[in-house]
Amino acid sequence: MSTIKKPTAKKKAPKTGLARDVSSFPDLQDILPKESNLWKEFRNSFFSTAEIHAFYYIEPALLERKSTFAFYEAEFGKKTDDLVYVCGKGGAAVRAEIMAPLIRAYAEHHLGHFSLPLKVCAFAETLRRRGGEGVNAHEVGFHVMGDSESFYDIQVLSAAIDFLRALKIRDVSIRVNANGCRNCRTVYREKLKKHIQGQRSLMRAKDYKAMERNPESLFSLTDAKYAAILEGAPTILDYLCPNCNGHFKSLLELLEDNEMPYEPDPRLLLPVARWNRVVFTLNAPGESQPLFSGGRYDHFSESVAGRQIPAVGIISSAERLIRYLREQGIYLRGRERPKVFFIVMGDKAKRASVRLMNVLRASGVIVEEALGKQSFKAQLKIAEKSRAALVLIVGQKEAFEATVIVRNIASGAQETITTENLTEEVKRRLKMQ
Repeated sequence: MSTIKKPTAKKKAPKTGLARDVSSFPDLQDILPKESNLWKEFRNSFFSTAEIHAFYYIEPALLERKSTFAFYEAEFGKKTDDLVYVCGKGGAAVRAEIMAPLIRAYAEHHLGHFSLPLKVCAFAETLRRRGGEGVNAHEVGFHVMGDSESFYDIQVLSAAIDFLRALKIRDVSIRVNANGCRNCRTVYREKLKKHIQGQRSLMRAKDYKAMERNPESLFSLTDAKYAAILEGAPTILDYLCPNCNGHFKSLLELLEDNEMPYEPDPRLLLPVARWNRVVFTLNAPGESQPLFSGGRYDHFSESVAGRQIPAVGIISSAERLIRYLREQGIYLRGRERPKVFFIVMGDKAKRASVRLMNVLRASGVIVEEALGKQSFKAQLKIAEKSRAALVLIVGQKEAFEATVIVRNIASGAQETITTENLTEEVKRRLKMQ
């Protein structure tokens, strides 16, 4: 994740040669060419996993009506305008997350008729206000909409785990808990409030005030002084209604049937305004923050679409996962296809080479060049840095005779061939690499 801080007039202009009004926001990073392989392989792994698990791709519009995020006021206790970026006076807001727009798209386009249930993957950038700043992330996730069976809870978990494996992230653990519904969660919250009230004298004033509004925040406290309070706190498992209890047991049975190791976590609770029945996270060894979080959100659609659409999903951010890969020293390097590099000397050779490059590219050969460089030595240096398998050299003589010098970059051996056989000869030599 990246944060956007509003630039102030007092700060000096950045040393970029750009005026303040066109420079990037501080702490918001561009995806640069030097990171292209990492992001490309990350995306490829995500979409390959989605294809194996038969998830369609979906990307809601970048701008939504502000009313799509009206539920934020109830969920976060803040005005919608304080949490989303509103555009002008037309009531449009920048996409702040994927789940709410996903529900909007499902209802508006009648996607239940397209596929029931609808299995979709999402990979899209989001932007939300947080603490007076902006937070952006490329949200990734797997969702199944239109069915309430626990069978689909396992499907989104399996897809996320396989995606992490594709990223070379192993030994991921599943934490799971019941989350209740409106009825059983209400009863549980009252019991939890009474427990907290009985321990008020042991709490800091600010912590107690936070728990008055959200008693479940007790479980996010890590201070050792609260250990005894946490130990005696009631768990939601004792207050589940028959439907929630049955769904939770069914999910645990499916996890065991599929030999997916899991750890029940009675302290894992997510906002009831969005999540219900079951919640789960995928955690890496030694990491306090999960790599993926999710669960069922069967009732969430009522605040967006005005009707109930059963759904389950699991989400993360690309930035969160890439940061973890870097911390662990895991490098994503996709298999690079062999490529050729053109070295050209003279204007006539340059014109002839442009045509030859287009012929090779049309046949699927990756071609690089540095036509802006004049000297042979400079072009050869760039060719060696590019890790090209073959170098194709065209000078004035070769352009006149319709020939090309083919040079093996590793051995230095070279041979002159005619341009008539260029494509076939280049492909043959690349297969030998």
